[in-house]
Amino acid sequence: DDADVIWPSLIPKFTDTGFKKVKLSDEIFNKIKNEWNDKFHWPIKHEFKEGLNDTGSERYFISKLNSYVLPNDEFNYDLRDELKPVVEEWCGEKLEGTYTFGTRVYTDGAFLESHVDVSSTHTFGVIINVDQKVNKPWPLQIHDGNDTHNIFLEPGEIIMLEGSRLLHGREKALDGDYYANIFLHYRPVDYKIPSPFLNMNYQVNWYPKDKDTF
Repeated sequence: DDADVIWPSLIPKFTDTGFKKVKLSDEIFNKIKNEWNDKFHWPIKHEFKEGLNDTGSERYFISKLNSYVLPNDEFNYDLRDELKPVVEEWCGEKLEGTYTFGTRVYTDGAFLESHVDVSSTHTFGVIINVDQKVNKPWPLQIHDGNDTHNIFLEPGEIIMLEGSRLLHGREKALDGDYYANIFLHYRPVDYKIPSPFLNMNYQVNWYPKDKDTF
């Protein structure tokens, strides 16, 4: 579809590559690990029902992506503020934090279709790998219009991404027990989106038909 090509081209480009992988400081990652170990207990004893939001639980809700969420808003807000200078140094912009999500725990068979993020709030995203127990590395695919980049994260590593401009997803099915991420989002101060209809995200079916093979 032509819209899949035109849409990202309307979003301003802030960096040369659009993404950068870095390692967290030991101090920050130790805080994340302590929080994770305090709240997460594997295996979670819960009946998974596809598409059902488990609003009765304070700890997680079920999604359609073979995943659940351990909400931790206050911790994530502090983390977003703490990492903001790192993102600002990379992108060269003065930023404001907008949105946080997670910890999201993907389980065996999970995949994520390629998409761009909400342009009004998710100009820059940070994906933090908190922990993983996998049989095969589970890459994040980033499509820059010319090439597809496979990004592999280890616990304590992050990827900074121009998420509203670059298509990204995890197009291969997860082979393993779990893969846990925290998501932080930012936008430039006084940022004006290029067009009102861009105040949303969208998905494209770039993933292969056989999602079970790498």
